[in-house]
Amino acid sequence: MVDMGDDGEVADVRNRGSCHGARDSIRTPARATILRYFAGVWRRITGVFQSGLPRSIFGQVSARSFGPKPSLRLVAPNSWNPRMNAIEEANVAAIDQAGKRGTAVRWVACAHVLLALTLLLALMPALARAQDRRELLDRLVRAYPDALTGHDDTTITWRDGTVMAVDDGVVGKPFDQMLRNASILDQMRLSYPSGPAAPPAPNADPGRFRNEAFFKKMYRDCNTDEVRRNLVTIIWLPRSWGKPVQVTRVNGVAERLKQVSAEIDALAPALRAAAFPIAGVLSCRAVADTGRMSMHGYAAAIDLNLKVSDYWLWAGKGSTIAYKNRMPQQIVDIFERHGFIWGGKWYHYDTMHFEYRPELLGK
Repeated sequence: MVDMGDDGEVADVRNRGSCHGARDSIRTPARATILRYFAGVWRRITGVFQSGLPRSIFGQVSARSFGPKPSLRLVAPNSWNPRMNAIEEANVAAIDQAGKRGTAVRWVACAHVLLALTLLLALMPALARAQDRRELLDRLVRAYPDALTGHDDTTITWRDGTVMAVDDGVVGKPFDQMLRNASILDQMRLSYPSGPAAPPAPNADPGRFRNEAFFKKMYRDCNTDEVRRNLVTIIWLPRSWGKPVQVTRVNGVAERLKQVSAEIDALAPALRAAAFPIAGVLSCRAVADTGRMSMHGYAAAIDLNLKVSDYWLWAGKGSTIAYKNRMPQQIVDIFERHGFIWGGKWYHYDTMHFEYRPELLGK
């Protein structure tokens, strides 16, 4: 029997760190029941060890397995002492019975161990997914500390008290649906490769899945004056170009772009030429192939020099998209260090485009 505590949890597991962490990560009643089962199996095994019957589950066999006990079975009967014969026979029977019980206990313990291992292996993918989900949401909260206060694995909480679901419950969305109807978790499912990277695989577009409700809550709606109220002016590349640019101050985007500007301005002239004149920051428009608001609509993205840029739609439509890029890696590295992802790491590439998405960079 499984020993239960007053609160319905397994008493022996309650204060054990490793099991406590597993219990916290498994929240459904079914999974909690399985954890209680594992604890019960552990107590059964340790109880067998402590009972002194077998020294290990597989390491000892019953008395009967050794055959008749020489000191009792092979001696001649004490014909002159029937009472002694009866005692010897009773001893042999007791030894045989203990052996049977020990064997049965060992088989039951082995069966429980195998069943527990089978259930654990079956649960491992779900546990891994739960851990991945928690890590993604932890990263999201860390990336936007001015806006978010925390999460509970199913919702995120904003600083104004708003609670927002992180998943819509739709499993196996096709690529086009992810582009148009991404949940908060969906927008983080594709891993963004920092630093130099190979051309992206088909439909590998980390950062193009965006939950519009999330970003409108963060930066407000550009169709009203809310976005403009948060705009500040910075000078882009003071040494090389020196033109004013309006950028959102939300999440410190304007300050980070100033730092990016200063670092690009320190590059060699041939490299920093790719960063000006810019093609724009604030533009209240939808993305061409998704119908969803661009990050430009929040003034949290910047497009650099069109003359050294490539865009997948310019290449024409075909069964595959041939990758092109002329943006210097040094500029990409600078943007990524400050929390901006680059559209050149998308299969549907847009090499002039950089947007502030620190959650994808672990910033």
